[in-house]
Amino acid sequence: MEKQARFFKTKEGLIFFIGCILLVGIIILFSFFQLIGIKLLEKILPMIALDLLAGRGASICMGLGAGMSHTLVAFISVIINTIWLFIFYPLFVYYHHKVIKIRIIGNFFKSIRKMAERNQAKVEKYGILGLGIFVWVPFTMTGSLVGAIIGYLIGMRTRVILTVVFFSMVLSAFSWSYGFDYVFKFAAKMGAVAPGVLVVIIIGAILFFRLRKGRTKKSRSTKSVSLKKGRKR
Repeated sequence: MEKQARFFKTKEGLIFFIGCILLVGIIILFSFFQLIGIKLLEKILPMIALDLLAGRGASICMGLGAGMSHTLVAFISVIINTIWLFIFYPLFVYYHHKVIKIRIIGNFFKSIRKMAERNQAKVEKYGILGLGIFVWVPFTMTGSLVGAIIGYLIGMRTRVILTVVFFSMVLSAFSWSYGFDYVFKFAAKMGAVAPGVLVVIIIGAILFFRLRKGRTKKSRSTKSVSLKKGRKR
């Protein structure tokens, strides 16, 4: 209890509290929309799922494919990623060594840290600019949370990390939603089903490379474990 009390007196605790307020506020807002007949949850939930599985790019494509405007899609993408960032970043920083031991949450933090460590050298070489570009690219391994953890690992201050990551994420959400929207409108000139086919192709390609990369890593780790066992024998 004392550790938890101290947490809420730190800057990480404040960030976490803001993240929780944002989460509750968004749940209330979209529940209200649902009650008055504005059906957004059916479109937003797949966006949230895809953001977790395949990153911002696939999530934005899903939202546009569901018929939402590029401005609304960008806004939702910013909200989703801000909530992930404000809730999980402070937990990683403050509770990392304890949370890592919890099975489900621990595995999540381990995978996020591994992604951050793999890209750490690239970002560190260019500093703030490198971090900004890294977060701007709309894939799973370049999300706002991974970017923030890279900033933490290379020794940036929390205020700098959150400022750079937030503005890069906002720029990414709006630029990619406008960009994809333009592509889909251009595809619509070729036929009514063309935008839908394009959405499926983009999301499918992102998921394919994501799963393929995951299998490659798993295969490498399995071979590594086997080699270690062989050496011990």
